[in-house]
Amino acid sequence: MNRAFVLGNGRSRLGLDLNSLRTAGKIFGCNALYRDFSPDVLIATDPGITQEIERSGYPEHHEFFTRKPGCPSSKLITKNHGYSSGPIAITYAAMEGFKKIYMIGFDLVGIKNKHNNVYSGTPNYKNVNTDATYYGNWVNQIFNVAREFDTAEFIRIGDNNQYWPDLWNRHNIKKQTIDEFLSEVYTV
Repeated sequence: MNRAFVLGNGRSRLGLDLNSLRTAGKIFGCNALYRDFSPDVLIATDPGITQEIERSGYPEHHEFFTRKPGCPSSKLITKNHGYSSGPIAITYAAMEGFKKIYMIGFDLVGIKNKHNNVYSGTPNYKNVNTDATYYGNWVNQIFNVAREFDTAEFIRIGDNNQYWPDLWNRHNIKKQTIDEFLSEVYTV
């Protein structure tokens, strides 16, 4: 199996059985995902959520990368250090040589111009009624990772109506619906 799943925290991933992915490939996750699910590798860049993760003791038993490790078990992000958590998680999947990297919960835009995150309104996250986060950096960072790791295939999972940036119209960034994804992952 040469595939990885990178879990962002956009609402499009709700309803997906994350545990079912464990036997299908390696799982990289971002930020507060650890509250509900333990991926194989967790990435966090913002100080608030990083401190929460470290205070919880999570890095003592799980692989965790951050910009400024505050405990001995945490690891320093060494590649694309200035990027956001999701693009760094994608980077680390690509660095490990995975040829198919599925990006799940990478919604990019808000819902009705409001914050689109599974953890909206919880500690270290914006309120659900806050304006949507600017997504341009994510678009550019993911494009740069796909360009650098040109032989890997980056597949964003979502519905057909989801925003798709023009910059991503290149040979190794693709989109797939949830149904197509489930069919492919559980039949290959």
